[in-house]
Amino acid sequence: MQGPSILLLLLACGQADEPDEPAADAAAAGQRLTVHTRTMDGKDRTLSLVIPGRAGGNRAGPIRIQDAILNPENFDRWLFDAEDAATPRARLLARLDAWVEAAARENGLDGTQAARLRLAGKGDIARFLDEVEEKRKEFDARRGTFREGYAALRDLGPMTKRYEEGPFGGGSLFAKTLGKIQAEAGLPRRFLGVPPAAATKAAGAGAAGPAAPGRVVRRLAPR
Repeated sequence: MQGPSILLLLLACGQADEPDEPAADAAAAGQRLTVHTRTMDGKDRTLSLVIPGRAGGNRAGPIRIQDAILNPENFDRWLFDAEDAATPRARLLARLDAWVEAAARENGLDGTQAARLRLAGKGDIARFLDEVEEKRKEFDARRGTFREGYAALRDLGPMTKRYEEGPFGGGSLFAKTLGKIQAEAGLPRRFLGVPPAAATKAAGAGAAGPAAPGRVVRRLAPR
């Protein structure tokens, strides 16, 4: 029989049916589980969830997918690949520096022009982080139901991509300001590609090896 954490993920992905027999004697009331899964773009992520107890003692009967609750920390872990929200602003500022340096190099910008770009980019960062908080509220509203919360996390993919590259591409304040600077200086309008990012930690396949998107790789000990 599948362990409770594996069963929950398979159910969430539509790869297992609801059990018709007690499946969770191993999952005590209020037990916290940590599982590994893989996003649709192949990135390893960790999910922490709780199997809530029922009033009057331990739960009885099968684990139902709607009973699993996703913990709040899953949001930052999935969006930023981090345990908390303390570092995203610093990383975005570092990405902004790379974008400003690339724009200055390719367009021969002076210090004043580069400062205008940096100011515009800080506006993009503020706007992006506001969007993040709106997404966080959405996740908080949905995480009490496993299927809904897991779907909300999977929907973070495009936002994660913007975070990793920097929210300074087409339609951003940075891009619009660069276009104005180019026009004022009589420079040809050039689209600035995404500057190279700093090296990131390699994702290990883990002892269980590669897994299909959305499948459990392995279960850690409950905590």
